[in-house]
Amino acid sequence: MVFGSADDSVLRKIEAAVRKLGTTKERRKAWILADGQRKTEDIARLSGNALRTIQMFVQETDRAGLMDASRRGYPRRRFDVIPSDWDGEINEVDKALEPPPSS
Repeated sequence: MVFGSADDSVLRKIEAAVRKLGTTKERRKAWILADGQRKTEDIARLSGNALRTIQMFVQETDRAGLMDASRRGYPRRRFDVIPSDWDGEINEVDKALEPPPSS
């Protein structure tokens, strides 16, 4: 698939909207974790947020059209857009998802 400048413009707008809502490290991790497979409670635990904070974040991103909250308790990003400078948060999420070492 070939993307043109119009597609790049749309992606830049989506990324800007994601950045605007990802104001803290914890919110950025919640965005990364919201893949539709994890419960809101798990996203809260893995991102270091309180459950209510994640619920409010999901409502806010859903109102902005960036997240799908129709499957109650399993929020999903509408766009698989994660800003490239969020590498630190991506690494922290990956580490949190690793199984604990066996003894």
